[in-house]
Amino acid sequence: MSAELKRIVIVGGGAGGLELATRLGDKLGKRGKASVTLIDRQQTHLWKPLLHEVAAGSMDLGMHEIDYLALAYWHGFVYRVGEMTGIDRARRVVQVAPFVDEEGRQVTAMREVGYDALVIAIGSSTNDFGTPGVREHAIALETAGEAERFHKRLVNACIRANTQDAPLAPEQLQVAIIGAGATGTELAAELHKTTRQLVAFGLDRIDPDKDIKIHLIEAAPRILPALPERLSEAAARIYRGGPEPWDGRWRLVFLDAPRHRGDRERLRQELTYLGLAEHAPGVWLCPFDRPEVDEVVARAGGRARHAVAVELDPDPVGAWDLSALARAYDAWPAEATRLVHDEPPHGDDDEAAFAARFRLVHEWRKFLFADPGLPGALLPPDWPGIPAADLFSREAERLKPASDRFVARCLGAGLV
Repeated sequence: MSAELKRIVIVGGGAGGLELATRLGDKLGKRGKASVTLIDRQQTHLWKPLLHEVAAGSMDLGMHEIDYLALAYWHGFVYRVGEMTGIDRARRVVQVAPFVDEEGRQVTAMREVGYDALVIAIGSSTNDFGTPGVREHAIALETAGEAERFHKRLVNACIRANTQDAPLAPEQLQVAIIGAGATGTELAAELHKTTRQLVAFGLDRIDPDKDIKIHLIEAAPRILPALPERLSEAAARIYRGGPEPWDGRWRLVFLDAPRHRGDRERLRQELTYLGLAEHAPGVWLCPFDRPEVDEVVARAGGRARHAVAVELDPDPVGAWDLSALARAYDAWPAEATRLVHDEPPHGDDDEAAFAARFRLVHEWRKFLFADPGLPGALLPPDWPGIPAADLFSREAERLKPASDRFVARCLGAGLV
């Protein structure tokens, strides 16, 4: 390549650096208008929002990671492996450390890479806020290697617990996840599923419901605190590991409604969404505590007083229109089949899976707004919501690998 070409060096092959290298390679590198070089200490890239699936063991890393060397060949840029250790601005060079393999053997020597234009895209690292013990004992999901290390530690802990002579200690199979943002919340959901699959493979001394505890720890009063409260509550309904245990008591809310009609209507919608129903004029009820009720009512300009009851007349379950909800659940199998299969040919199986899964999840969301999430003890024994939810989970899980491949491919091509 001509020495007169402008040398563009990008340090960091994450979502930003990789996309930039891909686009500049396509636009300038392939046409011989510039030399584009990407430097990263890893040899492959995995889209960071997928790390929780690697950690949980629900994703095959080899099927989803992108090889930098291959991508560089396809898109007209040069890839160099190694960690940046310094920048000499006077000489306009990036200093790169030696790269050593898993066996401790040196693959590349320390070297310098010259540049005319330099882009630093190394991303950020997890902030532990100086909390004692975090650096020594916690695993930060920053790389695929860390995600794999967490998964191996989890599997080994389960095998150890299954084969040991002593009884399981209460804390032995507990997982603490700090942070209930998108990654923490999704990791908790994936672990709930994959730990049960792991135990089903012959670890018969472990009762996942009793022995495996997953703690999602968040300073804010709810999961996904950065999202609007309604979206956060919707996610909570998706990620619960099963029906909430019910203590047989009803939570009553005596409501002094807002003065304005529009405020009253909005309040009614929000209370309904939170799973409450109007038992009598001005009296709302729910089988579970809903701490956010006071905030919702106050925001609308009303006032709420609370009480607890064991027996109510008339039957409290009649406050919800479960017959309409049951009809919607009965219609779901046919609707799900249509959403998944009635799709014009794409010529691309992965793209078709992505489109089908998107439609499936989008339509399922309507039940998050309509279903109050009553405990099983209050539902009919043949409640159609249970098989409908099972069908949704199976289809969404079946389509997920191909859908993820399509997203990763788009990312690698710089299309998203």
